[in-house]
Amino acid sequence: MIPSASTFPSFAAMKVGVERKDESGRPVLDLMPLRRPVNIEDLLLHTSGITYGFYGEGLVKAAYDGIYLGDFDNAEFVERLAKVPLAEQPRTLWDYGHSIDVLGRVIEVASGQSLYQFEKTHLLDPLGMTTTKFFLTDPVERARYAQPLAKDRHVERNSLDVTRWESGGGGMVSTAVDFARYGQMLLNGGTLDGKTYLTPAAYAAMTTDHIGPGSRATFSITRATVSDLATVSASVPIPAMRCRRRRARSGRSNGTAPPACTSWSTARRTCFSS
Repeated sequence: MIPSASTFPSFAAMKVGVERKDESGRPVLDLMPLRRPVNIEDLLLHTSGITYGFYGEGLVKAAYDGIYLGDFDNAEFVERLAKVPLAEQPRTLWDYGHSIDVLGRVIEVASGQSLYQFEKTHLLDPLGMTTTKFFLTDPVERARYAQPLAKDRHVERNSLDVTRWESGGGGMVSTAVDFARYGQMLLNGGTLDGKTYLTPAAYAAMTTDHIGPGSRATFSITRATVSDLATVSASVPIPAMRCRRRRARSGRSNGTAPPACTSWSTARRTCFSS
């Protein structure tokens, strides 16, 4: 796989954060060189060492403080990620994080399009997914936007607030009709209505265990995103030598949608009624 540093030169300077206690017992963070560069396959497998900064504890997590502030696009966000330490050496731990956001920028660089324009051209429009998008600007659609319950509200962006960030990892809204078409395409092995969206080789790769045998952590995710619009319940194998079950912020991982929702995004806690 092509190293990410060839696409993003700033990745060449990335370090791994290793936390330890100093003589006084205070935690300090040592920045260690990578054993090898992060590559595209690491990003696809969530084994790049790039984590999320909005849950968990430790100095690496703390280094993400402020990374989400302001209005930024995918190019700027990847540069921000390049400046924070990795949580692990590449390919040593399955760590659910911003790897997919980096892949969103890879698509932009390779295609010369914005992430949404690429998705719209190659997936959404051909599938007839006309209500799936990052931001709602039409007054009729905005009125149909299903708001989260008061106890589920948080500080992250929502699709009513138009920004420049088209996150590769989440943040889209959709409807049940669009959701169903995407899910049917996956159930068909990558085809729908006579059109092919995934080659047999790509579909096989997507449904193959790339992590290997060992300890297993079971999780359930429901996300209204281009890459994961269907409900996914999967047992993900984690290398036995390092098995870590990460818990998202309170209420974030239960996948429970308000009764009015027809599409629910656990990643962004937003939904869009049909």
